[in-house]
Amino acid sequence: MKFLKYLVIIGLIFISCKSVTDVEKPEDLIPEPEMVDILVDLHLASSTYNINNKQALKGVNYISIVKDKYGIDSVKFEKSNAYYASNVDTYLKMFKKVESRINALKKNYETEMDSLILRDEILEEQNSAGKEKN
Repeated sequence: MKFLKYLVIIGLIFISCKSVTDVEKPEDLIPEPEMVDILVDLHLASSTYNINNKQALKGVNYISIVKDKYGIDSVKFEKSNAYYASNVDTYLKMFKKVESRINALKKNYETEMDSLILRDEILEEQNSAGKEKN
Protein backbone atom coordinates (compact mmCIF):
# COMPACT_ATOMS: atom_id res chain seq x y z
CA MET A 1 0.00 0.00 0.00
CA LYS A 2 2.89 2.35 0.75
CA PHE A 3 4.20 1.93 -2.80
CA LEU A 4 0.78 2.73 -4.21
CA LYS A 5 0.51 5.90 -2.14
CA TYR A 6 4.01 6.99 -3.13
CA LEU A 7 3.32 6.29 -6.79
CA VAL A 8 0.14 8.38 -6.69
CA ILE A 9 1.95 11.22 -4.92
CA ILE A 10 4.82 11.10 -7.41
CA GLY A 11 2.32 11.04 -10.27
CA LEU A 12 0.49 14.05 -8.85
CA ILE A 13 3.76 15.93 -8.33
CA PHE A 14 4.77 15.02 -11.87
CA ILE A 15 1.49 16.40 -13.18
CA SER A 16 1.64 19.58 -11.12
CA CYS A 17 5.19 20.32 -12.28
CA LYS A 18 4.36 19.94 -15.96
CA SER A 19 3.16 22.71 -18.17
CA VAL A 20 -0.54 22.97 -18.90
CA THR A 21 -0.13 21.30 -22.29
CA ASP A 22 -1.33 17.74 -22.68
CA VAL A 23 1.07 14.87 -23.04
CA GLU A 24 0.99 13.49 -26.55
CA LYS A 25 -0.45 9.99 -26.84
CA PRO A 26 2.45 7.60 -27.53
CA GLU A 27 2.20 5.40 -30.61
CA ASP A 28 2.89 2.32 -28.50
CA LEU A 29 0.58 3.27 -25.62
CA ILE A 30 -0.05 0.43 -23.21
CA PRO A 31 -3.84 -0.14 -23.10
CA GLU A 32 -5.44 0.94 -19.83
CA PRO A 33 -6.50 -2.57 -18.65
CA GLU A 34 -2.98 -3.88 -19.29
CA MET A 35 -1.48 -0.84 -17.57
CA VAL A 36 -3.57 -1.63 -14.48
CA ASP A 37 -2.27 -5.22 -14.60
CA ILE A 38 1.30 -3.94 -14.87
CA LEU A 39 0.84 -1.51 -11.98
CA VAL A 40 -0.55 -4.31 -9.77
CA ASP A 41 2.39 -6.56 -10.63
CA LEU A 42 4.90 -3.74 -10.13
CA HIS A 43 3.42 -3.01 -6.72
CA LEU A 44 3.71 -6.67 -5.74
CA ALA A 45 7.23 -6.88 -7.16
CA SER A 46 8.44 -3.83 -5.29
CA SER A 47 6.88 -5.00 -2.04
CA THR A 48 8.79 -8.30 -2.16
CA TYR A 49 12.19 -6.60 -2.13
CA ASN A 50 12.75 -7.14 1.60
CA ILE A 51 11.14 -10.57 1.81
CA ASN A 52 13.11 -13.81 1.57
CA ASN A 53 12.24 -15.98 -1.40
CA LYS A 54 12.51 -19.80 -1.48
CA GLN A 55 16.29 -19.56 -1.75
CA ALA A 56 16.37 -17.19 1.28
CA LEU A 57 17.58 -14.32 -0.89
CA LYS A 58 16.58 -10.75 -0.10
CA GLY A 59 16.83 -7.83 -2.45
CA VAL A 60 15.87 -9.66 -5.62
CA ASN A 61 14.63 -7.20 -8.24
CA TYR A 62 11.42 -8.63 -9.66
CA ILE A 63 10.57 -5.47 -11.60
CA SER A 64 12.56 -6.64 -14.62
CA ILE A 65 10.58 -9.91 -14.52
CA VAL A 66 7.34 -7.91 -14.64
CA LYS A 67 8.59 -5.94 -17.63
CA ASP A 68 9.57 -9.18 -19.39
CA LYS A 69 6.17 -10.69 -18.59
CA TYR A 70 4.39 -7.87 -20.42
CA GLY A 71 7.04 -7.42 -23.12
CA ILE A 72 7.68 -3.78 -22.26
CA ASP A 73 10.76 -1.72 -21.56
CA SER A 74 11.24 1.23 -19.21
CA VAL A 75 10.75 3.79 -21.99
CA LYS A 76 7.42 2.34 -23.12
CA PHE A 77 6.20 2.15 -19.52
CA GLU A 78 7.34 5.70 -18.71
CA LYS A 79 5.70 7.16 -21.83
CA SER A 80 2.43 5.35 -21.12
CA ASN A 81 2.57 6.27 -17.44
CA ALA A 82 3.20 9.94 -18.27
CA TYR A 83 0.29 9.92 -20.72
CA TYR A 84 -2.14 8.44 -18.20
CA ALA A 85 -0.78 10.68 -15.43
CA SER A 86 -1.52 13.76 -17.55
CA ASN A 87 -5.23 13.04 -17.04
CA VAL A 88 -5.68 13.00 -13.27
CA ASP A 89 -9.21 11.56 -13.37
CA THR A 90 -8.15 8.60 -15.52
CA TYR A 91 -5.02 8.04 -13.44
CA LEU A 92 -6.94 8.03 -10.16
CA LYS A 93 -9.52 5.60 -11.56
CA MET A 94 -6.68 3.33 -12.61
CA PHE A 95 -5.14 3.45 -9.14
CA LYS A 96 -8.49 2.72 -7.53
CA LYS A 97 -8.62 -0.42 -9.68
CA VAL A 98 -5.06 -1.28 -8.64
CA GLU A 99 -5.88 -0.76 -4.98
CA SER A 100 -9.06 -2.84 -5.28
CA ARG A 101 -7.19 -5.72 -6.91
CA ILE A 102 -4.44 -5.64 -4.31
CA ASN A 103 -7.02 -5.64 -1.51
CA ALA A 104 -8.74 -8.63 -3.13
CA LEU A 105 -5.40 -10.46 -3.33
CA LYS A 106 -4.73 -9.64 0.31
CA LYS A 107 -8.16 -10.89 1.39
CA ASN A 108 -7.68 -14.11 -0.60
CA TYR A 109 -4.25 -14.61 0.99
CA GLU A 110 -5.65 -14.05 4.49
CA THR A 111 -8.49 -16.52 3.83
CA GLU A 112 -6.01 -19.15 2.64
CA MET A 113 -3.79 -18.56 5.66
CA ASP A 114 -6.77 -18.89 8.01
CA SER A 115 -7.75 -22.21 6.42
CA LEU A 116 -4.16 -23.50 6.68
CA ILE A 117 -3.99 -22.54 10.35
CA LEU A 118 -7.34 -24.26 10.99
CA ARG A 119 -6.13 -27.37 9.13
CA ASP A 120 -2.96 -27.48 11.24
CA GLU A 121 -4.98 -27.14 14.45
CA ILE A 122 -7.28 -30.00 13.43
CA LEU A 123 -4.31 -32.22 12.53
CA GLU A 124 -2.65 -31.39 15.85
CA GLU A 125 -5.82 -32.31 17.76
CA GLN A 126 -6.12 -35.58 15.85
CA ASN A 127 -2.49 -36.42 16.57
CA SER A 128 -2.96 -35.65 20.25
CA ALA A 129 -6.11 -37.80 20.44
CA GLY A 130 -4.31 -40.66 18.69
CA LYS A 131 -1.42 -40.54 21.16
CA GLU A 132 -3.76 -40.59 24.15
CA LYS A 133 -5.46 -43.79 22.89
CA ASN A 134 -2.10 -45.57 22.62
